[in-house]
Amino acid sequence: TIQVIHKTLVDMGYHVEYKVLNALNFGLPQKRERVWIVGFRDHDKLEWPIGGQAMKPLGSILEKDVEAKHYASEHIRSKRLLKARPRAEPTIWHENKAGNISVYPYSCALRAGASYNYLLVNGERRLTPREMLRLQGFPDSFRIVCSDSQTRKQAGNSLPVNVARAVLSQVLRTMGCGQDPVNGNIPVQMRVLENPASKEKYAARKKSYKATTPSTAKEYGSFQAETHPHIHLTGKTYTPVIPRNLVEKSFLFGTPV
Repeated sequence: TIQVIHKTLVDMGYHVEYKVLNALNFGLPQKRERVWIVGFRDHDKLEWPIGGQAMKPLGSILEKDVEAKHYASEHIRSKRLLKARPRAEPTIWHENKAGNISVYPYSCALRAGASYNYLLVNGERRLTPREMLRLQGFPDSFRIVCSDSQTRKQAGNSLPVNVARAVLSQVLRTMGCGQDPVNGNIPVQMRVLENPASKEKYAARKKSYKATTPSTAKEYGSFQAETHPHIHLTGKTYTPVIPRNLVEKSFLFGTPV
């Protein structure tokens, strides 16, 4: 499949690279390996992020007061205890398709279509919707506006935010949009606009296309910035100023291994 995807994108005129990245290496307590595919029209080399961030302790993302509905039945818990034993540290118990139990201080990959008791915290209860989102790197400011089952599907289908942030940072750097446009202390807009040449080029391009999302246009002094859709980065919602022709010259997506 990856060869077909690669050939199709190359035939479309993109230079394509792909790499397997694991969320465990980007600070999240979840073993989630995904293939990340990046393509450029005008660039031929991406410096992939290497991760190396310390894993956030599982206990830091677990909720303290959990509703009774999240606890597995006594029958399920007793069956788990026949195959594994609790540890002093918080763990997540993973049951594979063969019925074997693995106990780790992190979560195995969340899955949208997995069995209801596929992952149990300390062998006792299912993850709450907020805990699943935290495992994917979503901040607590991310609102949950649907049912538990729908949030479970969304979390299981999502890409890890921390990994997406790291890859996107390298994509933007390759495209020349700021020295460190994602992880730096200066918002993405200002990293682009602080460069007079970038501001002048962007102002000239404004006449050639409409804003992707006019409602998100922001005023910087006398300069009206037409913007690319919001991207949630480093706990705040920034609106990167990226000319549309740059967006059309690259792509980024991730898929299960």
